[in-house]
Amino acid sequence: MDTTPTQSAVPPLTSGLTLCDDGLVRPTWASHDELLRSYYDTEWGLPIHDEAGVFERLVLEGFQAGLSWRTVLAKREAFREAFEGFIPDRVAAFTTDDVDRLVSAPGIIRNRRKIEAAIANAHATVAIRNNPNTTDGPSHLGELVWSYRPAHDPHPRSQDEVPTQLPESVALAADLKSRGFRFVGPHDDARADGSNRHRQHRCPRNAPQASIKHRPTKQASSLARKIWHDGAMALSQKLLSQDEIIVRHMHTHIKKLLPAIIVESILVIAAAVGSFYVPENARYWALPTIWIAVLLLSIPLILVPWIKWITTTYTVTTKRVITRTGIIKRTGHDLPLTRISDIQIEKDFDDRIFGCGTLALQTSADDPLLLRDVPKVETVQVEISNLLFNDVQGAIDADPTS
Repeated sequence: MDTTPTQSAVPPLTSGLTLCDDGLVRPTWASHDELLRSYYDTEWGLPIHDEAGVFERLVLEGFQAGLSWRTVLAKREAFREAFEGFIPDRVAAFTTDDVDRLVSAPGIIRNRRKIEAAIANAHATVAIRNNPNTTDGPSHLGELVWSYRPAHDPHPRSQDEVPTQLPESVALAADLKSRGFRFVGPHDDARADGSNRHRQHRCPRNAPQASIKHRPTKQASSLARKIWHDGAMALSQKLLSQDEIIVRHMHTHIKKLLPAIIVESILVIAAAVGSFYVPENARYWALPTIWIAVLLLSIPLILVPWIKWITTTYTVTTKRVITRTGIIKRTGHDLPLTRISDIQIEKDFDDRIFGCGTLALQTSADDPLLLRDVPKVETVQVEISNLLFNDVQGAIDADPTS
């Protein structure tokens, strides 16, 4: 007799759970994609104690910043080959030549900052083993991570009850950073290696924290409004959902107006010089003519570009990235953060001079959403990465004036 449960035979599932075609209940994020399902069934939440295993997970979590975990999983074997099996001593021996090699290595995420952070983390991992702080301190990275395991594992009944972070994971992140680790935070690393388990009611395994979007606290919302500095907003507060917070609002970089400013300056200087040489008997009609002409030419030369600049805005909230441009016909994009799979920065020579750049937000669509001439583009990338990493407070705390 077939005893495979059916949708009608199974009681209503709690939020975030799905009954899969094999009769097992899994988190929705692991219910459809074969790679994520296999990872959830065979790895997620299972204990990893050894140094190399914990180091690998920590490094891969760092590379995930700004990306989906599936993207990292699909590249994991290439990562293992490029980083020599994630043996900390081998990675710690990497040189600048190795960094250059990895930046151009196929199959991995070729982000120089993350590659350099992985090497720095290898040095810190070796230091824990070779130079423990105390005689009774951790003897290796795995032991350090597991020393922060909570005394009791919560058993939330739904995703809304899964805490965004625990005091133990915050303390672990602070300890790792104090030892020289980079790209670490109180996120998935303590969950994925099994040291911090939140078993959702009626779910056979653990649901990953990064896939669950939690509401930021009222304190975070208040802080965001306190540090908000831009005045005019790209959209009305009435258009934001109740738990949505604006992290950053900006115009494109002022360099967009530089050509118009240069041309306008040349025009004004030429008019002033011309006025100086106007004959005395013609000044009464020539000077007004010259400056009226300057005024009329200024409309297409400086006023139109300025209006286009002032009405082109980028807004990053805790849920989406919004672009707006135009006055009479206002157009733009509204991209949910959940659709972003990759974030890349593109900088031309003039971008490096002015400190701006193009932010390419890759989705499942063929062409990415391009935010051009973004001021402080690296800071904006980090803020969006924090939001994708579910570090709402980290994104809000980023200095919006930087």
